[in-house]
Amino acid sequence: MTIREEIIESIVPDIEAEIEKLSGKNHARIQSRLIIELAQFEHLYDALPELDLELPGRARPDICIYPNLSYDWWAEEHKVKEAPITTIEILSYQQGVEDLIDKAKNIYFPAGVKSAWFVEPAFGIIHVVMADRETLTFTRKEMLEDPMTGVRIELGKVFR
Repeated sequence: MTIREEIIESIVPDIEAEIEKLSGKNHARIQSRLIIELAQFEHLYDALPELDLELPGRARPDICIYPNLSYDWWAEEHKVKEAPITTIEILSYQQGVEDLIDKAKNIYFPAGVKSAWFVEPAFGIIHVVMADRETLTFTRKEMLEDPMTGVRIELGKVFR
């Protein structure tokens, strides 16, 4: 195998993984509605979309929740090494829940993330999973409450 072929072979799985995560209109709508609902907690938290994390593994959750951060507008941090309190992942139609569980189990929780939300847009469900694997499930007619952050959001406003 040539060096060129080796490079292409090593890159293709990464590209295929990224293509699988491409978001569509429903994904974008849920992400924006969650950001809007999380804005009511901006006195406590920063809700940041599509943030590249460099933990003991690389990840890019749909939304990260951090305690209020400080910002240096003259120096950009492209890969954040500090774990958020909460990660939010929105399932795409091609994505299996196993992928998200693996990320939570192998990257997020070992790095110090306290809760991970898994959003299933098609069913109007959000699972809140804690590091000890306790899982709370909320439907579109309920008020989600994350015990790790105290965040409470009305899911009817997210899934409308």
